[in-house]
Amino acid sequence: MKKILVTVVLFLVSCSGGTSEAEIKTDAKEIGNSLVNATSKIEEKPSVSLQQIGFESILPDIVYQNFLVLKDYDYAKQKSEVKGYKIINDEFIRAPGEKISDKFSINLSGGLALIVEKDDILFVTYRSTHAKTKKEYTKNVITDLDGAMVEADWISSDGVFVHRGFDSEYDRFRNTMLEIINDKKPSKIIVSGHSLGSALATLSALDLSMNYGYDVSLVSMGGPRVGNKEYRELMDNYVKDNYRIYIPEDPIINIPGSLKDYEHSGFAFGINPDGTHNSEINIDNFGFNAYRSIFDERFNIHHLGNYIKSINKILGKCYKDQSECFNMQEGYKTSLIERETMNQFRIALRAKPQEFIDETMEKAIGNIEEEKKKIKEITSEFKEKTNAEVLSNLDVIIEANKAKTEWVKSYSEKAKSLKDKAKDLLNK
Repeated sequence: MKKILVTVVLFLVSCSGGTSEAEIKTDAKEIGNSLVNATSKIEEKPSVSLQQIGFESILPDIVYQNFLVLKDYDYAKQKSEVKGYKIINDEFIRAPGEKISDKFSINLSGGLALIVEKDDILFVTYRSTHAKTKKEYTKNVITDLDGAMVEADWISSDGVFVHRGFDSEYDRFRNTMLEIINDKKPSKIIVSGHSLGSALATLSALDLSMNYGYDVSLVSMGGPRVGNKEYRELMDNYVKDNYRIYIPEDPIINIPGSLKDYEHSGFAFGINPDGTHNSEINIDNFGFNAYRSIFDERFNIHHLGNYIKSINKILGKCYKDQSECFNMQEGYKTSLIERETMNQFRIALRAKPQEFIDETMEKAIGNIEEEKKKIKEITSEFKEKTNAEVLSNLDVIIEANKAKTEWVKSYSEKAKSLKDKAKDLLNK
């Protein structure tokens, strides 16, 4: 299937306005060499990748932080201490301007982030959008339908544009986050998030690496696109250790950018809700259909619980059989195919008359007010049951593989040996 899709993509590119197959292969080879080098040796400055630590070993810790940031602070603190994390600050990190009593604000991430420390490594986790109804959850996505692009003040490179809403929300966090992180001066930072919170994690990871020189890794789950091609190229250069976990049927991963040139970055790890790998590119939710999907049953796939359950199952199989683990080469190949498939979709859409685009958009979105009436709140009982099940699964995974989730050896020792190796490479 993958070979067929690659062939189709290359054929479409060669037939679409001046880019030859030879040029495509050359560009792909150059990008490939860059990413392969990033994962096979340490370049420019000493760094420690999650692959060197053990991606599947550290992933439970990252997933756990994304679970805790959705809970109340006392609960998060208690569970963090049990797992050996130290919470930085005496509260969640709150985006300035949000009142603690607010039940709903215009922010895109719930206005909260969690920073914990373990073995000289900081986990920075931006909260997944936390709301009682899908109406609240999707308010900002709908009002900024195709993702207006702006230049971020903290990016000096020319031609780099990011999503206006994501940039505005990150600005609310930025000074507070930088003050805390610069005070700690960690050897390693792992930034993560789910949903619209992953967009903030992506911006934060680039900022910390590009402007402050930190050794940063990024893990996002079910995240939307954040910036244009030039932004993605900055990510490839400064945040090489970048992993994007997604469910192909999840509509959120395909917004924004039906008409504008948004691109995903990082290794693309497709998974199914049942805990299997799935790197196929699903175009059913491309374009404006992604927005309509928010208001029907397809949106349920996007919930963080589905991601956690699936990752737990994959890790359980991976610890027994390495062939069941996340495949880095497959993740890189999938990222290229997804990017080019979306680009070709845009070319085809732009070739249509404006009347067609307007009609398609109207049809895809439909009568939003009518759709909103169909939305039902999840009952408290069901939410508590789901939370208990997720927490139980996480505890089992972490406890059953304690040797691996405790960094195999002490992270400090391993990081020191890797950085010594890095210095030796730099001196050669």
